[in-house]
Amino acid sequence: MAVPFIFPAWPSSVVWKRENRWRDVETPVGQIQALLRPATFETFEARMDPIPRMWENTTRKF
Repeated sequence: MAVPFIFPAWPSSVVWKRENRWRDVETPVGQIQALLRPATFETFEARMDPIPRMWENTTRKF
């Protein structure tokens, strides 16, 4: 017998906002919001580096 999955009454984005999971991240086209990693530590916060432009961190080998 399968157990049905019950969806919560509120969207997950509300929960993430309440848990302070959103961070602002710089991109080539402006600032966006991104979620922290699932695993967190009390002693430090995960890095949220700017998102690089295309080919910025790649050496072309053509």
